[in-house]
Amino acid sequence: MAAPLFSRYASPKTVLTLFLVMIAINVFFFSKTGQRVEGIPLDLKFSYTPAFVYSAFDAMPESEINQYKKALYTMDVLYPVVYTLFFTFALYLLYGSHTWPSIIPYFMMGFDLLENTGIIIMLNSFKGHNIDNIIRTTSLFTSLKWIVFIIIIVLLSNGLLRKFVYKKSR
Repeated sequence: MAAPLFSRYASPKTVLTLFLVMIAINVFFFSKTGQRVEGIPLDLKFSYTPAFVYSAFDAMPESEINQYKKALYTMDVLYPVVYTLFFTFALYLLYGSHTWPSIIPYFMMGFDLLENTGIIIMLNSFKGHNIDNIIRTTSLFTSLKWIVFIIIIVLLSNGLLRKFVYKKSR
């Protein structure tokens, strides 16, 4: 079922376009938003503790919290779709009829969206509530997202090596 969809839309041009869109989102949106918790967005950390989150959120002005929420409701929904399609099509082009690698980016997107939902809940609830379990669960989703990302990078590297290095040496 997935293979016809991938073969229909996966092309070097599509992968390049999605890559450029990812860069544009990072340069023109994420670099300009206040999504920073002590200098680093929670999404870019591998994990975090309740103590860190309480401290960081308490230090954020209300305007920055609202800007963070706005980014989570908008671009942090669009961005996972864009990078998922990028990774899916790139892996499909590298692995062809072996479509299982092309499915893996959807796990990353799922963990990312669960992470974003958790961060929104944390931002809405951290004042006056004990949200330790929400923080731990959200941190787990963050860690799982990064583990899947590493798997994707290994698969991309392996696919590129197989396609361009090992194939030429035969």
